[in-house]
Amino acid sequence: MERTTIRKKPDIQKKLEENRFRRMLEALKGVDVRQIYYADDPSADPWREIYSQYVMTERWETLDCLRIPDSSPWEQICATLIEHDILFAGQTALLVLSKASGMMFAELLLQDVSQAAYSLWHHEAFWWGGFYSYGFRLMDMQRKKLFDACSDSADEENYRIYIWNFSDMTG
Repeated sequence: MERTTIRKKPDIQKKLEENRFRRMLEALKGVDVRQIYYADDPSADPWREIYSQYVMTERWETLDCLRIPDSSPWEQICATLIEHDILFAGQTALLVLSKASGMMFAELLLQDVSQAAYSLWHHEAFWWGGFYSYGFRLMDMQRKKLFDACSDSADEENYRIYIWNFSDMTG
């Protein structure tokens, strides 16, 4: 008997990703989710443009970057995020998530910075169902900076936090 592959329609895939994004946001601790912007939301177009420009940079060669050894205990990672003002209580920022259906954003208000740091650092595990990919991409609109905390194949011994200033793009 021949096996038939059932393909999900793009709009169903998009709805599944939107629902997963919403559930992931509900699971975050230490933050207040102010607004969710899904892939087709035109009000998020300026943020998409900023993020697209960031992706085009040669970030591993040109951007300021903090390095945290990947063997570091969580307490050291959290302390670095706080000491370098990547995350702070009262901060309003956009969490950026780029998936198959497009870019989604969530406006967050950080309340308990230690809990927020842990939740944001591990949010991809929720998305992938336990697969651990650490880090986050946050756009701080007040300071006009994008923080990309990630594992990077350019440096397999350290987590990197790229800091990109986009003030020239937004005036």
